[in-house]
Amino acid sequence: MKKESFHVTLLSTSEKTISDLKKCFSDRSLDHCRLDQCLLQITMEDLLLQYTPDLIMVDLANLPPEELESLMQGLQRIADKIPLVAVIREEQKAAAVDYVKQGFRDFINLPVEKSAVLDCISRFDLSAEKPKELPGTKAKGKLYTFFCTKGGVGNTFISLNTAVSLARISRKKVLLWDMSLQSSDIPFFLNEDPKYTLHDLIENLSHIDKNYLDSLFQPHPSGVYILPAPDKIDEIDKILPEQIDKMLQIFTNYFDHIVVDGGHKLTDILIPLLDISAYIFMPTTMEIISMRSASRCLEILEKLGYSQNKIRVIINRHGARHEDIQKQQIKEVIRHEPVLYLPNDYATAKRSVKYGEPISMIAKKSGLNHDFDYFASRILTNFQSGKGKKKRFFIF
Repeated sequence: MKKESFHVTLLSTSEKTISDLKKCFSDRSLDHCRLDQCLLQITMEDLLLQYTPDLIMVDLANLPPEELESLMQGLQRIADKIPLVAVIREEQKAAAVDYVKQGFRDFINLPVEKSAVLDCISRFDLSAEKPKELPGTKAKGKLYTFFCTKGGVGNTFISLNTAVSLARISRKKVLLWDMSLQSSDIPFFLNEDPKYTLHDLIENLSHIDKNYLDSLFQPHPSGVYILPAPDKIDEIDKILPEQIDKMLQIFTNYFDHIVVDGGHKLTDILIPLLDISAYIFMPTTMEIISMRSASRCLEILEKLGYSQNKIRVIINRHGARHEDIQKQQIKEVIRHEPVLYLPNDYATAKRSVKYGEPISMIAKKSGLNHDFDYFASRILTNFQSGKGKKKRFFIF
């Protein structure tokens, strides 16, 4: 049953902002809502008792910095229980990630527009009568994990460029999730200075919803969304498998495809990702030591119950001078037929890493880029087509 009144408390010193918001709340569709202006000097306890807010709007555009600092100390204590909405200027959008970390779950831009206010209220109204909004009800996204117990075989390079090709070909939302906790190289490979990491999301698990994710995730110029690994050892040590399970529930409802750089260590927090992966891709090279490591890795994965059909082998740097295994011997050595052979284009790969740009941006016409596009198209068709000769195709 609908609540009789939805209480919104406004913290602002701007007469214009107050007036504009009051006009918006006079709309008939909000006749069950009440907007109260609150004094800035009020304690959080008095605010809750006096106004019983269902939502708190904070005018970040006009509050003096010294008052805002003390006010936020109190608001952060109640942000888990009562949604905070920030009223901001256009130039403040760049700091949206910082505001999200402080507990804000939505934004209204100045000048105030009635449609934006109505949309905001609709997202939080009746929250007690329906489950917290997770990001959409569309078909769940698919997850692909790149993992090999040997380092140095190109796991990060391959997972990153596969994600970029998936995003470009599918034109869908693709997350590149860095779970290579030992190195966390994805930001470096994309020349990114991350403003958030997996740690920030875990810290805010209790109030992650679509608005939170929309504010946090912005696409890289290559088209992918990036989730860097934590950058502090103590943050990594605190991650629990059940937290990863929760993140998976959220991400598979928000993203269409999730590409995981699983690193080269099998941990209890990587297992949930392997469990729900549509495919586990295992990169290796054709040197003896790499093939031996690949064989052992496959044996471990199969003992964990992952089917041979789920595990797919990728040969990296094919054609290198120091290959010890012939192509026709691979299946005999590792009991798997590779699904992809990436050429040994050292110059292009080196340039990509040096400049922090994926292959598609730095060498669009290269054979290496074509191979990543071909591989992405095979993934999108569940490896059901294109088993013969590679066909060239163009993405406009």
